[in-house]
Amino acid sequence: MRTIDIFVRDRNGRPLYQADIAFSVDGAYAGEVANSEGRGRIELPDRESVIEVTATYDGVPQHEKLAQDQDDFTFKFDVDPAPPIPPPAPPLKAHPDLIDALIIILIAGAVDIFLFAMAAQFISSPVFQKLPSFITDAYTAIWSSIVAGGAGIGGAIVKAFTRKANVQAPNYLVYVLATAILGLIAILLLAVVALRIAPSGASLQIPPGVHRLNPKSNDGREQTFDLERPAASSGPAVVTYVLKGKISLKEGKVSGRLENGIFRTGENFAPLGPVRITRLEFSTCYIRRIASNDQIDSYPPPKSANAQDLDIVLERNKTYTLPPMDFSFELPADSDSDKMWLCAAIRQDTGAYWPAI
Repeated sequence: MRTIDIFVRDRNGRPLYQADIAFSVDGAYAGEVANSEGRGRIELPDRESVIEVTATYDGVPQHEKLAQDQDDFTFKFDVDPAPPIPPPAPPLKAHPDLIDALIIILIAGAVDIFLFAMAAQFISSPVFQKLPSFITDAYTAIWSSIVAGGAGIGGAIVKAFTRKANVQAPNYLVYVLATAILGLIAILLLAVVALRIAPSGASLQIPPGVHRLNPKSNDGREQTFDLERPAASSGPAVVTYVLKGKISLKEGKVSGRLENGIFRTGENFAPLGPVRITRLEFSTCYIRRIASNDQIDSYPPPKSANAQDLDIVLERNKTYTLPPMDFSFELPADSDSDKMWLCAAIRQDTGAYWPAI
């Protein structure tokens, strides 16, 4: 058994949506993942076959021939579909004057450094571990606070002696405490946001128009579903299909029945060898975060409760009726309840499959 994973990324390493991934086995067309979400997979019975993969984005193709011991490959396109995020504008701060502002910032910085240095000794938290070394390293932080605080206090003393008699001195205690508190809040927010936002990829969103699965709707109420092949990015579709039926959700378990399934091949369906549909399976597609990146997975794997074996040899410009079937499966436990939807896969004898969402 051989499983090959193909990924399509932009110049920043983010998944490229609407990229088409086509497979050929020993020179014969073996299927495609059209309008993909930046990834595709093919399963083969052995490692003897010669696998070639073509990824196309925005009309530009890339081709790769895989070695027999190669089980994955990443296509990279020099594009950036997401616009750059402009840096946040610096906050406007009102201070009595420039010298007073420097004094307040120095003393407030010393307080923040000292507090983080002490907290790092008692709190075992990844947020503190991600902060700069002058905060997590107690020795450096304490001595830095002494130096910074000394400079601020010295500046305040000099300013007090040189201030004119008719000029009122600012309330340093209020300004320092307020600045120190704002500094602590800003550092904590930046640390939390930095841990939650993936540095190398955008957060994935649920595709539009899908049939969502919400575990909170646990009343077993029956609903209708309509799953279709995603529209082709350009030109006529090679194949189209529609899966319609009813579904219900109760106690974390999905139960449904396919009542009407139609599969059509188009005029441009011209594989080099025979293509056979071997299985229809239903599952949950969901988004989960691994490390600092989102990825789309499906659950559960194919088994008798959520899959049905088929034996349909496809010909060009034909319409096939898929037999009705009952299916059931459990929802994944490691997923966000707001990021799950019903999906299906029509598998071929080559191991490739057509997705339906």
